[in-house]
Amino acid sequence: MLSNGHGGFGEKSGETEQGQPCHRAPGLLCEYGQVRRLGLASDDLHALVEQARQRALGLLQDRSGPFADPWTAWSPDPAWPLPALPDSADGTAPR
Repeated sequence: MLSNGHGGFGEKSGETEQGQPCHRAPGLLCEYGQVRRLGLASDDLHALVEQARQRALGLLQDRSGPFADPWTAWSPDPAWPLPALPDSADGTAPR
C-alpha cells in the first residue's frame, strides 16, 4: 500500500515533528492534521476518512477506477471552446 511517509493520516501527517509544513505532503494533509488537533473531526469521522483514503490509494495502486489506463489517455475534444473567465479570476482587483 502507498504511504505518505509519516506512518498514516494521523495527527502529525503532513508535518515535520517541529510542526513545519512537510515538502513531501503539503496542503491538504497538513490542513487535515490541524483539523484533527483542533478537534473539528471526530474519531468516527476520522475513521471514515481513513477508510476512504485506503480505498483511493488501493485504486491508485491497482490502476483501476479513475486511475485505469483508459483514463490516462483522455483529453478534451479539441473542438470544445476554452472557457471564458472573468478578469478578476486571477485574484487581482477588477480594473
